[in-house]
Amino acid sequence: MKETSNGFRGEYDFLSNFYPLETPLYDAKADVWYPTVEHFYQAMKFDNVQIRQALAKHPAKGLKRVVVNLKSYISPHWKHRRESAMAIGLNRKYSQENPTILKKLVDTEGVKLVEYNTWGDEYWGVNINTKQGQNRLGEMIENIRNKHLDVLIGLDYILRNNN
Repeated sequence: MKETSNGFRGEYDFLSNFYPLETPLYDAKADVWYPTVEHFYQAMKFDNVQIRQALAKHPAKGLKRVVVNLKSYISPHWKHRRESAMAIGLNRKYSQENPTILKKLVDTEGVKLVEYNTWGDEYWGVNINTKQGQNRLGEMIENIRNKHLDVLIGLDYILRNNN
């Protein structure tokens, strides 16, 4: 099976959480729009509305560094919410709200989505040097892709059998 051997770069850069969304993600609590899933995900670590608003406006470059500096303000419940926060962001990214990105995702049918990285994230991705990691991000995106493909297969079946 083909896979994203260079992670979410090059032809697969749209899979990166830093990829700009066609329709930003809205946070009703902070009354702010996030330009990328990464902005949304990092902001969800905090209950403080002012921090969320500031992160939404921060350039993508340096965003993680800012969050590390705000570590003492991260919600004590974050570890229990991180998968849900990522799922919300990814489901919004790969939806009709972002049709170009959704089409690109569906076109990856048959490709194993592996978030190879050089920064050692072995939870969301796979460390490219050690080949170790859970690849949760890749798995979550594949699950979303497969749900969309199931719907498309079902619609195709219905259309073929109703004519």
